[in-house]
Amino acid sequence: MSNLPTLFLDFDDTLVDSAEHAKQYVGELSAVLASAHGIGSSIWEPIVGRELVAFKKAYTETFNADNLTGFTEWMDQERVKATKKIFFAVDVALPTDDDILEFARRIQFDALCGCNASFDGVYDALLALFDAEVRMNIASANESAYLLAALVGAGIESFTESKFGPDLIDCVKESVKYYEVMFDFLKIDPKDVVVLDDQVECLEWASSLGAKVIQSDLLGRGGDSRFPQLTNFSQLPVLVLG
Repeated sequence: MSNLPTLFLDFDDTLVDSAEHAKQYVGELSAVLASAHGIGSSIWEPIVGRELVAFKKAYTETFNADNLTGFTEWMDQERVKATKKIFFAVDVALPTDDDILEFARRIQFDALCGCNASFDGVYDALLALFDAEVRMNIASANESAYLLAALVGAGIESFTESKFGPDLIDCVKESVKYYEVMFDFLKIDPKDVVVLDDQVECLEWASSLGAKVIQSDLLGRGGDSRFPQLTNFSQLPVLVLG
């Protein structure tokens, strides 16, 4: 089919319930660590949860509209630092036969593949769009490796092409520049794009470039009347294709 839009999908609170996904991730990551190191998951869980909260705080303190680049190096440093802190807190020696960064990446992948907090109807909606030959990409503040594993866990990875991922374009999702860089990276005209996101500022950024936007309100928080609303994934094919 010709003249089809390219769909960009946010992840947190758009494809998945982010609170439930985070809860599952803490549990799965703790189980992976417990299995490998012989200490019960209940010992790891509060520490892993605390470090994930600390990571999010560090991100918001580091990146903003005036500081958009350098995410990959920062992420690697934070990942190593968090891993060391977790092992120190449970009084377990770090694996000596592994590079810490690669170890942390591997256990993240293993844990995320066990998480699925996707909203009802996601699979069927994306399958319908895929069958209609709509090209789909992820547009998230999460790194691409995180997104790949999380989408595998949700059973929907195969529907999407690029997993943006500030690491793929060296620009965090904190200003309109994120969309400018991403669209330029793909050599795509924003007028040929549909962006689905729950965050109003992201929709404003994308629409300011000429993209069609849809607000995800799967949690029933109440959307912004300026934007078409997605309250059930059964609506998505019609909203995208018209």
